[in-house]
Amino acid sequence: MLDLPPSTLPTAPVAEIATYGSTTVWVDPVRGVLVRRGTTTTALTIAAKGLKDLDLGPVADGTPTAVYVRCAPGCKVYAFSLKAGATATVRPVAAAAGGRLPTLWKGMLAFHRSRWVYTARLGSSAPAKKLMGDTSFHDMELGPNELAFAGEYPDEGNGITEVDLVPLRRMRGLWFPVDQQVIGEGSAAGYGGLTADDDGTFAWARASRVGCGRPKRVVRHGSFRHVGSTVPRSGAPLAARFADPDVPATPTSEDCGDE
Repeated sequence: MLDLPPSTLPTAPVAEIATYGSTTVWVDPVRGVLVRRGTTTTALTIAAKGLKDLDLGPVADGTPTAVYVRCAPGCKVYAFSLKAGATATVRPVAAAAGGRLPTLWKGMLAFHRSRWVYTARLGSSAPAKKLMGDTSFHDMELGPNELAFAGEYPDEGNGITEVDLVPLRRMRGLWFPVDQQVIGEGSAAGYGGLTADDDGTFAWARASRVGCGRPKRVVRHGSFRHVGSTVPRSGAPLAARFADPDVPATPTSEDCGDE
């Protein structure tokens, strides 16, 4: 029997965690896949081994549903309803071409495949549709009006990392950066834990490194046309509080040694 106190929270940053409203799902390295509804934590009947790209969002009736990927070797997207407690392969993504970074909002699924973002209606057998091209996203999140994504792109010097929002109805030329950091000789930032809210805002984790020091983690909050700002961790979504963003490596010119 799993010894799981109802008040259980992540004790350290975790690689796989997602939040929708007052519900959070994450992969605990010892206890497996856990769900916290309000103030109570329980275990889910999802195998933790091989689970990647975890996201949590609502289906059409608002039921929180986890979507995630397993790769063996081709990647398939799975959906787990927290109401029904059943796991199913998402049909449009189950083909050999596979998919990554699934994200769900009101039954619409977006996912990444072969440098494109596709959408499909959860549970539908209709072919997935191309939504937009991309370069190098490493996190995506659907919201009620926009798609948020975090990535690293070529730019001056060593490049740039940023979080962007793009409206779902008018995608061409309307990428709006809500957070960004140039990858410099002595500084860089990574992002993760993108979390959408019903009011159209997003929260995310930002880990910033200066020189050879350890990354400093904060929670940021923003929306389309409103640049992100730092907010208190205590009231932020658990995914933004406990995500573990990758920060670009310190250049060798900094001579950090083993620090």
